Amino acid sequence: MSRVEDMVRVDEMGVYEVSRWYSLFEAVNFIADECDERNIDFESVRLEPLHMRKYIEKTCDIFARKLDEENAIAAKSAKELREASTLRG
Repeated sequence: MSRVEDMVRVDEMGVYEVSRWYSLFEAVNFIADECDERNIDFESVRLEPLHMRKYIEKTCDIFARKLDEENAIAAKSAKELREASTLRG
């Protein structure tokens, strides 16, 4: 593992990059869940890079849209909080 200083922080990534990582995370978790249901050792499963890539490409845009929506909601909430605090003080 690399040093902490060399690690990339999620808040330094763009929406697209975060979405691709999240898609990979979801793919691996899906496979792990399937292994659990079928009583198969996860370590014995051969992960197919092409299949993983296809899954990431199919789901990345979906996750990017969700992140954009969440970012818009968070920005709106932050703006409303700032406005409310200005009115009070």
